[in-house]
Amino acid sequence: MSCNRYLTAQEILLKYVRDLVQEVYDGIISVCNVFDAEAKLEALEQNWSKIRETHDKVLGSKDLNAELPYFKEYVFTTTTAQYAKVKGALKARINELEPRPLHNSTLNVSATEPTAVRPQLPVIKPPHFHGDILQWTSFKTKFTSVMTKAGADNVEKMHFLLQSVHGPAATLTENVDITDGSFETAWNALLARYENKRVLITSQLNKFFGMPKMTSRSAKEVNSILNTTTEVLSSLKTLGSPTDQWDQLVVHSISQRLDSKTREDWGLALGASTDYPAFERLKNFLQGRARALESMEGRTPVTPRDSKPEKKKVTVYKTLPVNVHTASVNTRAPSMLSNTQSTAKPSPGNTSRPQSPCSCCAESHFIASCPKLHDMAPEERYKMATAKRLCLNCLGTHQVENCRSQRRCRQCNASHHTLLHAALQADDERGYSSPSSGSQNSMTSQLSTNLSA
Repeated sequence: MSCNRYLTAQEILLKYVRDLVQEVYDGIISVCNVFDAEAKLEALEQNWSKIRETHDKVLGSKDLNAELPYFKEYVFTTTTAQYAKVKGALKARINELEPRPLHNSTLNVSATEPTAVRPQLPVIKPPHFHGDILQWTSFKTKFTSVMTKAGADNVEKMHFLLQSVHGPAATLTENVDITDGSFETAWNALLARYENKRVLITSQLNKFFGMPKMTSRSAKEVNSILNTTTEVLSSLKTLGSPTDQWDQLVVHSISQRLDSKTREDWGLALGASTDYPAFERLKNFLQGRARALESMEGRTPVTPRDSKPEKKKVTVYKTLPVNVHTASVNTRAPSMLSNTQSTAKPSPGNTSRPQSPCSCCAESHFIASCPKLHDMAPEERYKMATAKRLCLNCLGTHQVENCRSQRRCRQCNASHHTLLHAALQADDERGYSSPSSGSQNSMTSQLSTNLSA
């Protein structure tokens, strides 16, 4: 028989596996009864036996063409993974409906002795692993424990392993065939990738020493420190680190992350003892503190005891900062302004923003602190100021002859704004008057007169 005829027959067999995969994704398998699950599993096994047989015939065909989609798209390998996924889902459903009875030897009870009726416990499902190296130690311990208790053989372990690994970890096992020795191959691939003690220990230490300090006295933050420390120490102990000799280091590191009040209470709890405390003592103290805080938080809002009551903040906008003279944002006539230009007092109820928008970008801030203005070249600042008819002394919206600011350029002490100094100096070097204070004042007045004309 030709290769194409074998492939046609193979496609019919593969369709059955794909249909069962769709039932797994649609949740049909998870709600079927035990009889349907057993029937589907039996049909799947028979179908898979035919698929393998046909695959061998395809490989033995004289007119074999490796360029066919069956080979280029790895159809058989993909179907193998699908078969394993469906078989695992069916067996899990059967085990969920009819849990395996424990052997009498396991219970150490004679078959003739009456046994107490025990409630049915939920089925223990394998843990999940998505490729996070920090979770590898925990996953390995849990997966090994579940497989040992379930008494699974290597084929069943492989099914469960394929259901447990996801993401980057799944790429290490997805092309492994389901055979008696495939579990050991896949497990060794995971060990080679993630069982790197140097990287694992470094990751756990980074996690421990990277714990943030407490910002408030709350049960959540105390429990976070406890949980992270316990998890890290447990993982490091599994990796062979002598964590039982690290009490002083651990206690000191945790103490530095406590808020001031909790650290003070911890010092009082130690009393007059001169011996360095063990981690177990600090752990008991923090557990008691967390329970007390949880009880308090259940009755009243959490307010840090070591913090002062929050005062209502009132924003006061200054017209003239210390280092840079700025335009007054008051739009009243000059005769109504006070002689002191150091502070502009906002009216009641309007303390959240300046009284007029920035002349450069129309945002709510003073023009002297405008990011857009500072990003401009000196010539662009000068052109913007002249185009918008701004005061060249303080960049206000009035004419320079009406400017009441006593500030001067911090570069040459002339009566123009410091942000315009470079542009005016360039003009001066091209033929204007000397950069003295008087000449700069006369030039500024001349420019203002030209603008108002």
